[in-house]
Formats: sequence, C-alpha cells, structure tokens
Amino acid sequence: MKKMLNYIANGKGIGLKYFTLFSILVCILCWFIFSSVVMKNTQTNEHLNQFFSKVPTLEIADGRLIEPKNTYLSIPIVEGYSDELIINTVPEIPVNLNFASGIYLSSDAVYFKVPALANDIQVIQWSEVGNRVIDRAALENGLQGIIGIFSTLLALIFCCILWAGYVLIQITTKLFFWVLGYHTGKGQTGRAATVSWIGVLSVNFLLLFASLQLSIPVIFIMAIVLALALVFKSPKQEQQSVSGHSFFDTVPVSEKEVETPVQTPDKPVKVASKKKNLKLAEKPRREPTKKVKK
Repeated sequence: MKKMLNYIANGKGIGLKYFTLFSILVCILCWFIFSSVVMKNTQTNEHLNQFFSKVPTLEIADGRLIEPKNTYLSIPIVEGYSDELIINTVPEIPVNLNFASGIYLSSDAVYFKVPALANDIQVIQWSEVGNRVIDRAALENGLQGIIGIFSTLLALIFCCILWAGYVLIQITTKLFFWVLGYHTGKGQTGRAATVSWIGVLSVNFLLLFASLQLSIPVIFIMAIVLALALVFKSPKQEQQSVSGHSFFDTVPVSEKEVETPVQTPDKPVKVASKKKNLKLAEKPRREPTKKVKK
C-alpha cells in the first residue's frame, strides 16, 4: 500500500503504459473466453448439429454446382424460424427467390437474403468460388472462422469500452480537484485514476468468474471514489531542490551534496621592492683603473 501511495505521489506520467499493458492482456483474455464459450455452445447445439447432418456434400467445378444432381431440398437453418437453406439443381424447376430469408443454391450461383442486414439479395457466382468440395468438415471449419471474427469484434468493442471509461475517470478526477481548489502534484490525479480503474476492473473480473458482476455505473462510481481517496491519502509530492534539465548522462544533485573545494593558503612570494630596483638601476658602473708605472 505504501509503495502504491508513493507511486501516486512521486511517480512519473499518468500511468498510461501500465493501463495499455493491462488493456492488451484483458482483451486477449476476453477473446479467448468469448471464442471458447461460443465454440462450446455451437458444438453442443442440437439445432446446429441437425442442420449439418441434413446438408449434403456440395461439389463445385467449372463454375457450376455439380453435386448433388437433380436435387431440390429445403432445410431450415434453425427449427421454428423462417431462415432456410434451399438447394435446387433440377433443371425443370426455375430459380425462385421469393423465400423469406436464408441461402438459395442453384446450379449457377448462390443467393443470400438477410433482411436484417440488407434489403437486396446478394449474389455470388460459383465461378468466383472456384473448384472445391464442401462437406461437414468444411462447414465446421467455416463456422470456426466466423466465431473467431465475431470474438475479435467483441474483444475490440470491450477494449474501446475500457479506454472510454479510462478517459472519463481521468477527466472527472482532474475536474473534481480543480473545482475544489485542491493542489495536487503533476500527474498525481492521473496516476490515482489509473490505479483505481485497474483495481476496480480486476475485482469485477474476479467476481465475474464467481458468477457475480457489477453494473457499469457502479464500476465507474467506485473507480472515481477510490481515485479521490488515493489522492487525499497519498503523501505530498517531494520538491526538487535543484531545478533545471539534466543534459546527457548528468544527474542533478542537491546543494547539500555539492562539495565545496578546500582552499589551501597560498605561500607568500617575495617580490623585490620598487626602491631597491631603482637603486640597482641608478648605481653607476665602475670602470677599472689603470695602474701607472713610475
């Protein structure tokens, strides 16, 4: 607890890198949970297994549906609903696109009709599909791909929700102390909001595994209250005694740590006086005298 409060009071930034790492881990976990749960439900779904068992093996070659031959089938995708799969490879029966919704397979093309997504019927020619055989294994592999895409979309949506809540808590916490007039250190409210949001979400995930879950407004309010409490409880931010920027690999130190150089007394230097120099300069030079012999 003391380390967390010390980080909130004297840390750097607003905790953005920690929340980024947390959100990535959460999205990966959610993708795994979504895909495994949906896949398990589809594998044990009786309606889906019945549908796969009724669909015959389809063979496409040379831009046409050649198997099954001379067949007309109407298979409901889900029992009790209007969605159906229609296979018509009988030349005497014309293509009829008046079905409610679902998929219509003719000898030349496949028609998709989903009124909830589009009013028009989407057409794909078999020549665009290529030569292939579609059996139950291929249908199950295609279903796995659809589940993977669906799980990825859910994980991305959940990630957007996490970041939206993160930004709102950051703004709300900062705005609260600004209105209150309470002085906080640089980035202190941001770090407190990050710690509180991560903590509340972690607790909610643990409750989710225990078949309990908090609503989004409750989670948001709890995170804001916890962020305010952390700011009030954290120690005052330490002040730097030396200001300025550090250059290259230098580290600023406080004034108390700066050692004053020891001053050693200078030895006196003997200098000739001005008068003595003048006397030496004015003294005439004596010339040698010659002795005269008598």
